Formats: sequence, structure tokens, C-alpha cells
Amino acid sequence: MCTRSWRFGQTDKPVGGFGEYADLFAGYYAESRTNIDPNEVGYWEVFGSFWWAIGCLLMSDHYRHGADRTVERPAVGRRSSECQIDCVNYLIPGPIIADTTSAASNDTALPSTGDLVDSVRNFLRRELGPTLSEHQQSLVRVAANSLEIVGRDLVSGGTIRESEHARLHALLEYEGSLTEPRWALVHKLRAGTLALIIPHSPPLCA
Repeated sequence: MCTRSWRFGQTDKPVGGFGEYADLFAGYYAESRTNIDPNEVGYWEVFGSFWWAIGCLLMSDHYRHGADRTVERPAVGRRSSECQIDCVNYLIPGPIIADTTSAASNDTALPSTGDLVDSVRNFLRRELGPTLSEHQQSLVRVAANSLEIVGRDLVSGGTIRESEHARLHALLEYEGSLTEPRWALVHKLRAGTLALIIPHSPPLCA
């Protein structure tokens, strides 16, 4: 209930996006006469984020292999990255640098790729959505959100991946494509040969 994914954007309220720890713990004690250890809650918050990150990836797998080809599966699958960021922020709290890269200027009269994505997204949300059933409206919102993710990636995805590559290279002194140092980091963390908390680590870029 306190996992960040289940706060639905209300990050200032840690309990389900609507409540405070103290009230939850007091209510739990009133019903069970059991005191809650906040450190244990913190452990399960990390676990919950990790668990849902894996769940999102499984949804991507269902889409890729045909078990469920609905528009919702890849959209939810992409949100695995949010859960992974939550895990990092739980374990290594600190400042985050927001990427402020702006879209490249369109030097022709032709609509840019971003313009096309934005126009389709707005059509889905504003014109098509209201004409459909409630279930179809929900799927249209998911589709529009997917296009919004595409739009953000077009604007700053390349810059963020370059930054990640540079940070991994500096951390691991590892050459290769982005995929290779990612796996190198995974294997080092699994083996316990790399500390989870890195002294003087620069702020994350989101």
C-alpha cells in the first residue's frame, strides 16, 4: 500500500497517495495491537517496486509473444522504468537532475515527427475518445499515453541514453554498447563485487 507505484502520482502522500505513515501505523495497531517497524515497511516498499517492475516486463513479454496483443500491454510494460527508478531512489536517496533537452528545431515547412505524434495523440484524446464506450475510452487513453512516451523519447531519449552510457563507462571502465555495461552492472551487483551505494555519485538524470 505504501509502494510508490500505488500512490498514482500523489507522491507527497506515502500511503496509497492519500494518507500518512503515522495514521496507517496507528490504525494498524488499533486493530491488531501490533506495532509496525518503519524499516520493515521501507523494505517492502523497495520489494513492491521491484516486483511491479518485473510484472511490467512480463506484460511486455505477453505482447511480444502474442499472449495478449492489446494496446495496454506494451504501455504498462514501458512503465517498468518508473519502478526501477523508484528502487534506485529508495536505496540511494538524493537529488535528480531533470533532462531539459528541447526538441530539435524543425528547419523545414514539413510537420516534424513530434508534430505528427502530438496530432494523433490529441485526436485520440479529444475527438475519438468521447465517442466510444467506457472500455474503449480507457484503451484510447492508454494509446494516447503510449504516444506521449514516444514523443518524450524523440525529444530527449538519445541524450539520456548517452548520459547513461557515459556514467556506466565511468563506473565500470567497460567498453561496448549500452546493453553490455548494463549487464556488467547487473552481474557485479548480483555477485556483491560492487557496492550499491557509491560515494560521491553524481545526481541521477531522469
